Amino acid sequence: MKQRHLIRKSAAVFTAAALGLSAAPVSVWAEDDYKTQAKDSLAGFAKDIAKQYESSMSAVDTNADFFGVKMNLGLSIDPSVAPMLSSLTGMDMSWLSKISIIADEKFQDNALGIKYDIQLNDTEICPVNVYMDTATGNAYLNAPTVFDGYILESAEALTESIEGAEDAAGVPSEAFSVFPKGFSMNEYMKNLPSAKDVEDLLNRYGSILIDKADETEAVKESIYAFGAEQNCTRYTGYYLPSTINSMGKELAVAAKEDAQLKQLIENLGSLYAPEEDFFDSFIAALESSGGDEVPSDEEGFLTFSVWKDESGRTAGFEISVFGGTDPQTGEDSVVSFVYQNPKQDNNSGLSISFSDGTNYLDLQGSGTITDGKLDGMYTLHYNSDILFHVNVTDYDIEAAKSGSIIGKYSFKAAEGLAGADEELYSMLSAFTLDADVNIQAAEQNYSLSLVSNDTALATLDVNMVPSSDMEIPDFASLENVYDANDETAMNGIAATLNLDSVLNNLLTAGMPEELLMALLYGDATEEAYTEEPGAEVPAETETPADTAAAA
Repeated sequence: MKQRHLIRKSAAVFTAAALGLSAAPVSVWAEDDYKTQAKDSLAGFAKDIAKQYESSMSAVDTNADFFGVKMNLGLSIDPSVAPMLSSLTGMDMSWLSKISIIADEKFQDNALGIKYDIQLNDTEICPVNVYMDTATGNAYLNAPTVFDGYILESAEALTESIEGAEDAAGVPSEAFSVFPKGFSMNEYMKNLPSAKDVEDLLNRYGSILIDKADETEAVKESIYAFGAEQNCTRYTGYYLPSTINSMGKELAVAAKEDAQLKQLIENLGSLYAPEEDFFDSFIAALESSGGDEVPSDEEGFLTFSVWKDESGRTAGFEISVFGGTDPQTGEDSVVSFVYQNPKQDNNSGLSISFSDGTNYLDLQGSGTITDGKLDGMYTLHYNSDILFHVNVTDYDIEAAKSGSIIGKYSFKAAEGLAGADEELYSMLSAFTLDADVNIQAAEQNYSLSLVSNDTALATLDVNMVPSSDMEIPDFASLENVYDANDETAMNGIAATLNLDSVLNNLLTAGMPEELLMALLYGDATEEAYTEEPGAEVPAETETPADTAAAA
């Protein structure tokens, strides 16, 4: 059988694609072994995904009448950066130490509300409220300290703006959509699948694909990654083009009778395509996949492999596509993704690689595990060039099992990132990017710092917690609503504008008057005032009336 000869001939290609792999010359054809072991690995993967999903949903009451989150984003700037900022802006920036945005977001029935609190140096500058009525598609903007009332952007106007952006940028209008008209977040959340549903679906449809293997193989191999080596058995399934071509149709047959899957897909459809029968479209797409023309089995094949250690732990997996041999060059066409996690004593190795047959990108390294915490060193390569060195400390292995991510990461540029440009490498190597991550169900914290000479030049802190503080008004009862596309209405709201509070707050935050004037008028010079004939140009030391009022 010619394709079987092709499969066996090419097995060495996939062995070479797995970095750090040394294979023992023992091969056993065992169909049941591959299917059993692959399904066991799939079950472990599905269980992990379900745990993470359950953890992410544990802080949310899916039957509640509202859902909310508060995000605090702050950028802190070290005083040592002030001279550079001052040089770039041409003004004294030593006063600026922190920029913050606090966003309070809430979904309630057919409404979305977001309150933005903008701060400089921990001083509130101007609150801004944005509301969306998902039943009508209308949006409302409110800045209570600046103007009285609400600016309305109708669904029709939003659609025209989106279509205009699509024409101008060549971006599909769907990319700008927030929610379809009539969308209800409450109904969407109530119909989300359970963690058990997610686990069942992954196992059910993954098993269908595993069972379709045309040939299987079990090989004793040792996998290695920077200080950690482990003896394993690699179980591989080979899938011919004709088999792959028919997979979509076979999945469609199973999916048609799957009420669990239908509910999940229809719920997703309520968010992305409420006016379409999303499930029927999904089934039709599966049935039409692959096409009517069955490809030749001599054109190549796909493989899926799992590595199991002596304890039965899944130590890695690989997906590879062999596209045949180029008759001109004699080279094999292979695209592969390999993940390996060998463990030796308290060392845990890691190798993640993607190759398109010509180039490869991989992350390799190892770490030691002490009291459930991992400390390790890793490198990111592109072919033979090292792009980044990555140092990981205090990564919580136990927390990761329940879906949390807790750890510290430090990224430093390597010579390969700059190529042959020594000057660029000298500049990049002076900095490290440090990340402190603590992601749990009830709260998420991120801290990202640009560090030089042990000094954090700038630090971005992000905190996210569940919240229900945001108050969403009754849209039907709103007063002083101004249509953004009505010139008369906008002239009316312009007459109520009052910037005194904003200007006062900027000055209180430490912004110099000269910078404030430049922001207001573009430049504190005569040109800023010549737009009004007959107006007297103030002297250099004179403050404009509205700025003086704010002071």
